[in-house]
Amino acid sequence: MAAPPLRVITAADIAAALTYPALVEALKHAFRGDITVPLRHHHTVPQPGRGSATLLVMPAWSAGEPAERFLGCKIVTVFPDNAAAGQPSLHGSYLLMSGATGAPLALMDAAALTGWRTAAASALASTYLSREDAAHLVMIGAGALAPHLVRAHAAVRPIRRVTLWNRTRGRAISVAFGLTVAGIDVAVAVADALMAGRNAVKKYLGQSRRAVTRPLPTLTSTRAPTESPRSTFEM
Repeated sequence: MAAPPLRVITAADIAAALTYPALVEALKHAFRGDITVPLRHHHTVPQPGRGSATLLVMPAWSAGEPAERFLGCKIVTVFPDNAAAGQPSLHGSYLLMSGATGAPLALMDAAALTGWRTAAASALASTYLSREDAAHLVMIGAGALAPHLVRAHAAVRPIRRVTLWNRTRGRAISVAFGLTVAGIDVAVAVADALMAGRNAVKKYLGQSRRAVTRPLPTLTSTRAPTESPRSTFEM
């Protein structure tokens, strides 16, 4: 029997198929499931006359009955010098395969998939860590993940206001406008829940954390910290 044709799933397809409440619930069950996630493979790819590129390979597979077993691999390339030519420096794809036969099933847009999954995982953490009535979210950083993170947290908590903090004003205004159009009020005030992207914490909070004089609200991050939130953000 011939294998079914490989399905190509675009960012638009992903956005049309997913909702944050459903994805948060799915991840809640997935994190408790029998899933193997090896360490990420990191390879340096020399580029003659240019800076080296990087290849990242992130496999995972699930156990269970044949129809429920899947094998997936996220592949990301980072070519920093592409920026000088006006091309994206990062490309990514996710290949989904049958865990029973190894047959390829779908090729997905990894950037979109990662945005949805990362935000939903953060929101899931918030359901355990933040107050159920948390209505004000602080978003530190206005990168590509910011809109995903705000919408995901708004799906699990009654978020009515968002304080958006970013190094550059222009990008912050752009993200704030998109959130406002979606019906989320963007303002500046004391927060009930604090959401911080890992890179934003590393780049921006290192110099400004001493200026924080109030006790910190609940903190969730896009990556599990090696230290507790209290020690990481000690005043």
